[in-house]
Amino acid sequence: MPAQPVTRMEVSTIDFFMKFSPQKFRETLGNDIKDDYELAASQCKEPIDALGGGCYVRKIYWSTGLMFQVSRWRTKQQESNIEMSEKDGVRALHLGGSMIQSAMRLSTPNDLELAYTRCMMGFLLFHPNPGHILMIGLGGGSLVKFVYERMPQTKITVVEISPQVIATARSYFSLPNDSERLQVVTAEGGEYVASNPVTADILMVDGFDDGCQVGTLCSQDFYNRARESLNKNGVLVVNLLSRDRGREEYMRRIQHTFNGHVLILMTEVRGNQIVFALKHSPGKLAWEELSRRAENLESELALPFSKFIMGLRKYNSHHDGYLEI
Repeated sequence: MPAQPVTRMEVSTIDFFMKFSPQKFRETLGNDIKDDYELAASQCKEPIDALGGGCYVRKIYWSTGLMFQVSRWRTKQQESNIEMSEKDGVRALHLGGSMIQSAMRLSTPNDLELAYTRCMMGFLLFHPNPGHILMIGLGGGSLVKFVYERMPQTKITVVEISPQVIATARSYFSLPNDSERLQVVTAEGGEYVASNPVTADILMVDGFDDGCQVGTLCSQDFYNRARESLNKNGVLVVNLLSRDRGREEYMRRIQHTFNGHVLILMTEVRGNQIVFALKHSPGKLAWEELSRRAENLESELALPFSKFIMGLRKYNSHHDGYLEI
């Protein structure tokens, strides 16, 4: 007899409160739930103390054999809009909507799952050995974890305005605790940069509010202060959305502050636009030299730096033999 096709139907779109133990979860939903979903209950219970609330399962699906799939949940926290989802072994962070702010493959939690985060590491083509990276905007901490694991000579300071986001990153996205190399600061990014000049080799800005750049992180004053916060050969790295109506104005401001020493990479035609603004021009960089750097970095970090070179050629004015910034 041929196997019966598995059917799946949504049995509840009502938020299901889970402020109880995994055992209670099984008793409530039935003893035929697969063991791996007992872990899902545990994961929802863990951050109750850290976040000051409970955890809600957003959608529960039923299929043949009484197997449940926890696909989306959110923290219960006053004034919190943090949600998480899982699909195909990837956990995602959502802040106030369906847009994915951060993603982590559960089997390789320190890798860069999203294309835009990989592109942001393109600064290494211009500054291969940063001693200190300042990051504004934590999300799930993908870039933090990657640098922390792969670049042991680099110190990292992260500025995140939301203590709930920090707690979520540590509870659900494997963000390491603070150490001699890593410091996570709860503060507003613009204010932190204004009060900490000349501190970083690289300043990475990835701050959004409802799908748009945070106002305090895209003003002319912010970009001016960002340049002041960089060491002599420092690089500002900014994640913009190509569909953001203010993108062209943000680019004009960055170009003005950095005297035109600016390059871009696109993750896709209508996706993220990554901006690299150099405090001082490195002059003419031969494509041959950049390709050599890309090959070495690919071998060391397993990121597609050769593809980044192709993107630099495609989206920036250049000469046949060299890139002049």
